Amino acid sequence: MKKFPGRRAMSNKARGVMEAALLADGMAPKDMYPFNLARAFKALDRIKPGVASWAAASPQFIILLQTGESDFRQHLIASRRQRRRAAASLSPLSFDQTKIFSSDLAVIKGAPNKENAMKLIAYFFRPEVQVRLESQAGLIPASKKAAAMLPAESRKWQPDLSSPDHLINDSAYWADNFEAVTNRFKEWIQS
Repeated sequence: MKKFPGRRAMSNKARGVMEAALLADGMAPKDMYPFNLARAFKALDRIKPGVASWAAASPQFIILLQTGESDFRQHLIASRRQRRRAAASLSPLSFDQTKIFSSDLAVIKGAPNKENAMKLIAYFFRPEVQVRLESQAGLIPASKKAAAMLPAESRKWQPDLSSPDHLINDSAYWADNFEAVTNRFKEWIQS
């Protein structure tokens, strides 16, 4: 807060903010889950006075910045294309540590077209299909084989998933704890 004074806009969603608070507090990514909630909220307490707005979505962040209601925003750079754009426009900027959030594919129990849904998922996970999709979307392929097949220009913007500095979101933790952590976070925002 002292090094970069100004009004901040933060996400009003616990997922992502909790991880950011603990990383900023010096927690190693390997020690992230299960959350040390006391430590996370203590870290958030330190920045709360500088948070002008708790935004629900990216368009709201943009409006807050454009209208001067906030000077900084919490930013999630979701894709290789966004990382490249950010690197070109901001200095200094480091991608030495990233938060990597996975997307999940699922077939609902009792789905009327389960067989074809499973075929679609199997198709999506074929390395050559991932390369085509992720080269366009700028995201991280799910398979190491696909990652190695990406064009060199695409690979240079990919985080090194073997680095212990990157945090890979624990979807299982969030599946089991989403409601409790989110409720506590919402109550904290209101306090």
